[in-house]
Amino acid sequence: KSEMKTLHAAEWQGGLVAPQGRALMCGFYLNELLLRLLARGDPHERLYDRYVETLDQLAGGAERSIDFERILRRFEKDLLAEIGYGATFDVDADSGEAIDPRARYVFQPERGALRSQEGINALGQPGCPVSGQTLLDLAADRFERQATLAEAKALMRTLINHTLGAKPLYTRQLLRELTDLNP
Repeated sequence: KSEMKTLHAAEWQGGLVAPQGRALMCGFYLNELLLRLLARGDPHERLYDRYVETLDQLAGGAERSIDFERILRRFEKDLLAEIGYGATFDVDADSGEAIDPRARYVFQPERGALRSQEGINALGQPGCPVSGQTLLDLAADRFERQATLAEAKALMRTLINHTLGAKPLYTRQLLRELTDLNP
């Protein structure tokens, strides 16, 4: 009569190192993404394996803010792909040609990467401005360049917001507020 499920059996598979500080807040962000983007009861075994790996990386390996950014961008990209909103980052949506690393593009969630000069495509529709190099780095899962991290964050935020619709993520706001308190 309710949504409460009954657990009949479980096997202990070991525990995770508990994340601390910023890693803990990043874990809350991952949890909120999963709760908001996945359909209730929909199995995503590979995604949950990736989730456990990501939590482990956050808790044990990330020491600098830049490490958190890399870890979160990879998970966001994997999550969107798993739920059917994966984007193609290495092909121009209009021409079908390979992305030019020296060119600027506008990424539209409904269409993909469109070559641009001013952050607006030829039809005048707005999108997320991004360099060709960042798109190629995303396609290859490379996050070494600082510019890639910054643009990938904006692009992933655009894609996630488009997928969520009008439902805001509360952990983003909380992280912003905490960052403002601790410069």
